[in-house]
Amino acid sequence: AAAAEAAQKAADIADWAQKETAALQEQLAALEGDKVSPAEPPLAALEKFCNGDKTAKQGDLLDARAAACDAIATRQLQRAGAGGPADAAIAESLPKAEEAWAAMEEAERRLKHALQDKIKRAQGANLEWERLKRGCTRVAEWLAASTPERMRSELGGTEAEVTALLEEARAVSAALGLQIASVAILTPLAERLFKDEEYAERAKAAIGTVDMLPSLAAPMAERVARLEEELERQRRLTAERRAFSEATGALEASIVEAEELVGFPVDTVDTAEIIAALREVGDKQESDLLPAPEAAEPDAIKRAEAACATWRQLSSMMPPRAAACEAAHRAALAAEKLQCDYREAAEAFRKWHAGAVALLTMPAGDDARAADDVRKAAEIAIEQLPVGEAHHRAAKVASDKMASYSIAQNPSVLTLAQMSAALTQMRSLLSLLQGAAKLAPGNATLPTKKIVAALEDLAEATGVSPASLGSEFGLPDEHVKFLEDEMEKKNGALQPTSFDPFPADRSAVPTLSLPTIPLDLRAHGLAVIEHVNKARKEPENHADTLEAALSDAYEGKHLTCPPSWGGKKLVTAEGVVALRDLLKALRNKYKTGNLPTLRLVAALDDAAQQAAEELAAGKQPTDLTTRLSSRGTFSGSAGEAIVYGVRQPEPIAAQLLLSDGDAQRLNRSFLMNGDLKVAGFGLADHPQHGSVCVIVCTSLFATPIDKPMTVECQGEANDDFQRVLDAIPSEQARDIATDALVVGKKVKLNYVPGSIDITVYERDGSARTSSLKWA
Repeated sequence: AAAAEAAQKAADIADWAQKETAALQEQLAALEGDKVSPAEPPLAALEKFCNGDKTAKQGDLLDARAAACDAIATRQLQRAGAGGPADAAIAESLPKAEEAWAAMEEAERRLKHALQDKIKRAQGANLEWERLKRGCTRVAEWLAASTPERMRSELGGTEAEVTALLEEARAVSAALGLQIASVAILTPLAERLFKDEEYAERAKAAIGTVDMLPSLAAPMAERVARLEEELERQRRLTAERRAFSEATGALEASIVEAEELVGFPVDTVDTAEIIAALREVGDKQESDLLPAPEAAEPDAIKRAEAACATWRQLSSMMPPRAAACEAAHRAALAAEKLQCDYREAAEAFRKWHAGAVALLTMPAGDDARAADDVRKAAEIAIEQLPVGEAHHRAAKVASDKMASYSIAQNPSVLTLAQMSAALTQMRSLLSLLQGAAKLAPGNATLPTKKIVAALEDLAEATGVSPASLGSEFGLPDEHVKFLEDEMEKKNGALQPTSFDPFPADRSAVPTLSLPTIPLDLRAHGLAVIEHVNKARKEPENHADTLEAALSDAYEGKHLTCPPSWGGKKLVTAEGVVALRDLLKALRNKYKTGNLPTLRLVAALDDAAQQAAEELAAGKQPTDLTTRLSSRGTFSGSAGEAIVYGVRQPEPIAAQLLLSDGDAQRLNRSFLMNGDLKVAGFGLADHPQHGSVCVIVCTSLFATPIDKPMTVECQGEANDDFQRVLDAIPSEQARDIATDALVVGKKVKLNYVPGSIDITVYERDGSARTSSLKWA
């Protein structure tokens, strides 16, 4: 009975909730279309419904739910099995009642929220409107009052007028900023009222009177900026007039000085540095003077234009005058040294050439010469050829410098053309001798018996007489005469058994005594380092040279060196692969060619030669640090590269750069290291490999001088200057001196063992001294 009652109560609640839901939804729909009626009465009625009928019905729903739970629990606890019709009824009606109840509460919630929102809007809109109206009124009043100043465009004609206008404009601009800030506050307030049906139109009208205010900021700021520029211009005009007059006077003073230097030169006083300094100053004065400033008056402009025209004419005349001064100065300083350099190079070339000619000149007489002796002489001469080339290059460098200084006289009877011709002739002679040696008969036994047997057969068939040899066999007369002289006769017939076709082959060949020509290691080293520097400074060109010389020289792992390299045959580890790798590196990795030029240093030559001689003697070379430290001071990177079996400069450099058989290409990486700047070269005869070459390189090496030295230079370093530089164990200190020389300044080095004072003389006659001390 309790279950049936609960089922009926749940059904009643469902019907009631559905009716109330419909009523609430109807009220909500009406509310959305009614923006005027007050919301308080319907909200109070809703509260009354919630506390009255709804509360009572909620109690019935709770009772029905409790009765259903009790009935189900009792049946299940008593194990009564399936429930009866009452249980089924409550199981169906209770969920429907709860669903209807939830829908009713959702409709109630939506209606309540709508009524509360309407009340909130009604309470705030009026206050917001009053605030908006007051704010817009204030801004509109300021806008009207400021119109005259905001619309003003004049800039004023004097500094005082511009200053007054600027102060007014700045004040209006500042006030405008405040008014724009006020509009920024009022705008969100107006936007809220736009959503209110009652105040929307009034709010739009109010804010519309001031919403253009932000657009006035840019024109006002532009007027302030224009007035500031005008004030600055007024202040600048007077200063410009004064500065223009002073600048014109300074250029006129430079003109007077330039006219003296160009028109009345005095080589003993004038210097290229003085002329260059004046030209630099005057060119800048002329360049800066025109166009004339705004404030310049017509007469001042005419004066400036005349000065500029005069200066341009003088300026074009100054470089030749400076060059003449420089040439005279350099010629005076360098003439004696360059002539001495040329004489020394020419004499060294003469001695080299005389020795090479003596080596290649066969002794007079009829004695035979062994091809091996001739080849050996040619090999020695080829090895010495780079020495002659180095002397020729040294002479050419001195000659070119003499030409640049207009030193016309040749200090030696040997000219560059004669040296060049001698080198050409020497290469031609070497080629001829090598060709002759290849054509010389070897030491193998020649077919004497076969030739005699052939003559005997001929004699048996026809008889051999001098007449028959000419008439029947067509031998030339000189050949018939030769056979008559070399064969015995019997009854007028030549006897073949008496003929010896190769009598000279059984004669003793005297050994050719080859003169000893000591190799000029310094010249040889210069040639080697020259080829290394080509790879460092002109990598792509050097790659082309190597490719032309070696691309067809490989046959498998065998390399036949070009004739200019001595023509030796070498066994390689990689064959042409190493060449291709080197060409690729020169054309890609090293193609910039920005590596420093290596320079030979005598102390490093000694260190390299010591290692070469120790290796040739089968000893372990003395540690590099020990060899370097015993000869001076080094810093930065340091190392050495070793190559066996080649003596010519070009193949020495090529073999090291190829690094054949070394996957890491250590010798190549070493020689192409951008930190290296100085080098040394050593070469010695090796009992197994024929030769061993050592190249030592460091970033910096200082060779100490055991006595004080003072030397001055300007424009270019002489030998004494370079010697002192090489004694300074500091790259920075060296740069101070060399950088000053590059720009034409005079530099004085005052060296005392353990210290150096470097004085650089400026163009204005002043001097600055940098000092360095070391242990």
